[in-house]
Amino acid sequence: MKKLKQYCQQHHYPIMADESLDYIKSFIKDGDKVLELGSCVGYSSIYLAMDKDIKIISLERDFQRHLLAKEHVKSYQKEDSISMVYDDAMVYEPVSNFDVIIFDAAKAQNQIFFERYFKVLKEDGILFIDNMDFHGHVQAVDKIKNRNLKRMVQMIGDFEKEITKRQDLKVTHLPLGDGLLMITRFKT
Repeated sequence: MKKLKQYCQQHHYPIMADESLDYIKSFIKDGDKVLELGSCVGYSSIYLAMDKDIKIISLERDFQRHLLAKEHVKSYQKEDSISMVYDDAMVYEPVSNFDVIIFDAAKAQNQIFFERYFKVLKEDGILFIDNMDFHGHVQAVDKIKNRNLKRMVQMIGDFEKEITKRQDLKVTHLPLGDGLLMITRFKT
């Protein structure tokens, strides 16, 4: 894993922080089904599948990254645990429910992803969303000059504000990595 992490860093591939992955992994049990939006080159899927008997479906819409992810999964002999899927999260149709869902894809699309995928999260499942601080920009949105960046950051912040208002969800913003949001349903 250390070699793959160094490869990702050398090639400037955005990967989740190990502390965020460790936290997510602490909630994953053997036998769980995990859906990940945003494979990049496979680092997080492999990290989560190490020492666990789980099934991960990981979506990536960039074809070159998808090919690299498949290659990395194969080199770590995790093909029985991880299915790398070349598809856009905006159109992918899951055929089953999941114990854990991870959003690490287009950050400004969290609301749309939530509407599409929360319904396939099992009742006792957990949704994790990475990059909720977006390099500190969410807390300092007024200082952003670039219009496109400002709009994206506003969308990240607006999503979190709206989702925390829901009475049926428990939403926890964790100061891990670049900000990790954990969403669960309240037990009824």
